[in-house]
Amino acid sequence: MVTCGYEMIGAMLAICLSCAPEHAAAKASRSPTQRQTPQLSGAFSIQPSAASVTQGDSILLVATFERDSSQRTAQTVAWKSSNTSIATVSASGLVTAIAPGLAGISAHRDGKIAVARIVVTSSGPAASDLGSVKSVPRDTSRPKSSSPGASTDNSRLRLSEHGGANEPGGFRRISSRPFNSKAARKNDITNAEGWRADAEFRDRGLSIIDDRTAPVSPPSVAQIRYEKGMVGGIAPAGMNVPLPEKPRSVYVKTAMKLSSNFYGHPASGVNKLNFFYLANNTASAYFSAQGQGNGALTPQLRLQSINTRPSARNLTPNVRRGAKLARGVWHKLEFLLIVNTPGYPNGEAHVWLNGDKIIDYRDINYIAVGETAFDAISVTSIWGGGPNVRVPHDMYAWWDHVYVSTR
Repeated sequence: MVTCGYEMIGAMLAICLSCAPEHAAAKASRSPTQRQTPQLSGAFSIQPSAASVTQGDSILLVATFERDSSQRTAQTVAWKSSNTSIATVSASGLVTAIAPGLAGISAHRDGKIAVARIVVTSSGPAASDLGSVKSVPRDTSRPKSSSPGASTDNSRLRLSEHGGANEPGGFRRISSRPFNSKAARKNDITNAEGWRADAEFRDRGLSIIDDRTAPVSPPSVAQIRYEKGMVGGIAPAGMNVPLPEKPRSVYVKTAMKLSSNFYGHPASGVNKLNFFYLANNTASAYFSAQGQGNGALTPQLRLQSINTRPSARNLTPNVRRGAKLARGVWHKLEFLLIVNTPGYPNGEAHVWLNGDKIIDYRDINYIAVGETAFDAISVTSIWGGGPNVRVPHDMYAWWDHVYVSTR
């Protein structure tokens, strides 16, 4: 990691503070009839206040202010970089690492300035471009195992903490969360590892434990506990990473394991595991382990509130028919979702399970004209639907690392 002396930090602050007169002049020139935004009170800061980012990757910064012994997110903020050749920042606070070095990212509002220290490190050799997002080849090869989804060989799943083999070229990493910690406070973005902390810190069903069999970044994994007696339709925990740039394509790689005693919702058979939100957060695609009781669990990508009639659609395995999610073993999962041209059914959904492609659909009408593409991704385990049944015993879902990239 690059280190910095007090002289360099002072110079960085001086560069950022030089923007203050310009900001103050713009504020003074506003017409009295213009709508005024409420002024900040209390300390103004950026979370995280310092970060090391690999060249080509991104990190989301959040500006907050303290008031009445609590922290709140500042809504109207101007973001600036002290050195755009090192790191740039968008209007939403998304920092993109351009070249190795040090940059100060400043947030400005009502004459207050907060600065985050960003160290950009080298990414090593550039990855080759694997082609256009829209040219995902159809998988016609034989399965790599006789029973897709039932592999217990974790050496086959041993992955790097970067994108998997099916990540298209030209995608930009947004998050790579190893689950070394969870948020302890409402704005504890550092321990939330760059994800939203405001709901995560309250989740009793979420904990970080050690599992040295985890295939991506052991030993720490996220554990979600479905407590005995919990009613259906409830999520014991939820973790969320926003996508402020509203990308049209998103790739996710992760590893997941369900406990050997996992009991599928006995009425609906719906066991939601993770979500992709889109269309101004009014629609979603979610991955589900479909199955009732102790019966077999089938992987499905299910769409709800999308721009079609009916507004729900279930994408069953159409490449590896008969694919199953075995309990008690780790599964590598990869997702590639590409939004449609608004109004046209040409969106795509691709899912790989343990290296085998199991789902390939290219006729999806995700969004209508005027709706956003992807808004957020979450790990939110909702057990079934309807409160008439309860979880019969404590059971668990474990997650080892979530990698997210977009284009």
